[in-house]
Amino acid sequence: MNITEFAGMVEATAVQYNMAEEEIIELMDLVNRYRFKAYAVMPEYEELAERLLKEAGNDVTVKLCGIDFPDGTSPTEEKIARIKHYLKKGVGEIDIFNNIDFVKSGNYEAMADELRQLVAAAGEGMVTKVIIETPKLSDEEIVMAARTVMESGVSFVKTASGYYGPTTLHHVELINETLKGRIGIKAAGGIRDLETIEKMMANGVTRFGIGIRGIKGIIKELEK
Repeated sequence: MNITEFAGMVEATAVQYNMAEEEIIELMDLVNRYRFKAYAVMPEYEELAERLLKEAGNDVTVKLCGIDFPDGTSPTEEKIARIKHYLKKGVGEIDIFNNIDFVKSGNYEAMADELRQLVAAAGEGMVTKVIIETPKLSDEEIVMAARTVMESGVSFVKTASGYYGPTTLHHVELINETLKGRIGIKAAGGIRDLETIEKMMANGVTRFGIGIRGIKGIIKELEK
């Protein structure tokens, strides 16, 4: 794998609450140099990131937004309003935090109903990803959540945000066995090295969400 191949499947992020402006500038420098698939920053840095993207003439990398961090428990109407807000701001892809309560209560019908409404609000052709937070789920819950996402018209199952812990290879294997290639898998949360990336790719992952600090380490590995 080379840096271009790596960048083509990675969403580069700087979304921790302790991010400094210098790190946003550094992130966008990497995004613009290597043309990462997508980027995401905290709301207070959105204008800065968009300006840096435009100044670099980068028309490859898309802006990514997250809806309802961290547990997805806001009312559906509020999530739809946030989606419409970001659509007006030119977002290119949408990551949605699944309502963890639906999974923990086994109410997958309600989960599917909400996801179908959110996909409809995003509109035809919009790439949507649903974060199921695998570190908080049992194996059975991971399988059922992934299946429900798949049946709701979503583009990708996303493993986790990293907020509650890392994604493991076991999580990815469970999702891959459930989806059987019918929709995409995005792995995120604690992914820090090429070995992990390659093992997850062998288990169906085609997209990764990685923070700037992890990206810098992986680029060093690729440059050896």
